[in-house]
Amino acid sequence: MRTLHSSPLRSILEASAPRGELIPGLLPADGIAILTAAPKVGKTMFASQAALAIQEGTSFLSFPPGPAGSVLYCDHESSDDDLRQRFKLLEGDAQDPYALTFCRDSFQLAKDDDIDGLIDLVGTGGHKLVIVDTLATYMLGIDENDADRKSTRLNS
Repeated sequence: MRTLHSSPLRSILEASAPRGELIPGLLPADGIAILTAAPKVGKTMFASQAALAIQEGTSFLSFPPGPAGSVLYCDHESSDDDLRQRFKLLEGDAQDPYALTFCRDSFQLAKDDDIDGLIDLVGTGGHKLVIVDTLATYMLGIDENDADRKSTRLNS
């Protein structure tokens, strides 16, 4: 016989309460946000600036500051020189623009082992935001119209 469980409604709702916003009015703490635009218009710089604001709990553009939280930036395309130049430009925008945590490993969101590794990395680091730059390089072999169990695992 299967064992069924019950919980008071209050505990269910408290456990699933929205976690607020990383950047109030722009970026919720729950879910997935995708930044998309034409090539070479500044998506990576935008994401880097947003990451620094979240990391330090400071304002971003004209949006008020949200709570500070650890950020994991996944980027295996940028060279060391690209990173050096980008964050040199951002030195005036943050107390410590070099405090972001980077994952430079190549992984694929179509592979269970890679998803498990990413989930473990995020959990171990206590990261509040994960930036995957560029998403296309990490999604080889995934049909964007196929909402299977893998996408569900990433949201948990």
